Amino acid sequence: MNKFESMKVFVVAAEAGSFSAASELLGISSVMVGKHIHQLEKSLGVRLINRTTRNQSLTEAGRFFLADCKDILERVRVAELVGERMNNHPRGKVRITAPNILGSTIVTQILGEYMEFHSDVQGELILNDRVCNIIEEGFDIAIRIGKLKESSYLVARKLTPYQMLICASPLYIWKYGKPSNLNDLANHNCLNHLLWHSESGWESLDFTDEALPFGGSFASDNGYALRSAALSGFGIAMLPQALIWQDLIERKLVTLLDDFIPKPQPVYLLYPYDRKGLPKVTLLVDLFVKRLGV
Repeated sequence: MNKFESMKVFVVAAEAGSFSAASELLGISSVMVGKHIHQLEKSLGVRLINRTTRNQSLTEAGRFFLADCKDILERVRVAELVGERMNNHPRGKVRITAPNILGSTIVTQILGEYMEFHSDVQGELILNDRVCNIIEEGFDIAIRIGKLKESSYLVARKLTPYQMLICASPLYIWKYGKPSNLNDLANHNCLNHLLWHSESGWESLDFTDEALPFGGSFASDNGYALRSAALSGFGIAMLPQALIWQDLIERKLVTLLDDFIPKPQPVYLLYPYDRKGLPKVTLLVDLFVKRLGV
């Protein structure tokens, strides 16, 4: 077996947490994943992964080898792009991953602006709220919301924070009035996001009462659906500013309880460290910072 390919398989298996998860990501069988790992262990003379029928864990040697493999794979990736780095003209595919709402609004607009002036660049935008491994999954740029883990492989640029707003349609306000404080929300139809947790939804707000019952008649796992419900006058919604800014300008929605909205979350643009950099990436990063930098 090709040792370089086996190293790739090992990195994915180590970070995916199981051979079956790695096989899905790599498009090969679990048996083949095991063969790659076994070949590496045989070649190195040490066990890399402790495996049982229920779980797996890296050995001490496996943890050291994982760090070295990631460093080697990244160096090879950069080396293979030498021709593109020497050409100052941006060309090729730029792969970006971003959260659903931010990616489908602001990120898409900036990427479109960039590609209009750089016709030799093809953009690929993957929208997903999960945190992916940028290097292993071959992304050039990632947009992340929230705190970051330290990394020696990635460069982070801070962008405009992600702000949530409380809003409703003029029709809803005409029918049911405006809440004057957070506790008034108990008497209103508060639309809920199914993926919210205690730190991101209605319950994260600073209520004076310890427990506040919500009687929302509509919930969804999609921000666009909640926006549509709010526009239709179904109730009061908490939505990202990036999603509703045009609705606010056109007065289709109006903000409520501005003094009580959640604190904005930090937003970062991440990209793999490359001393020389690819023109297609560096120019796009510069545009993001110019449009959204703080």
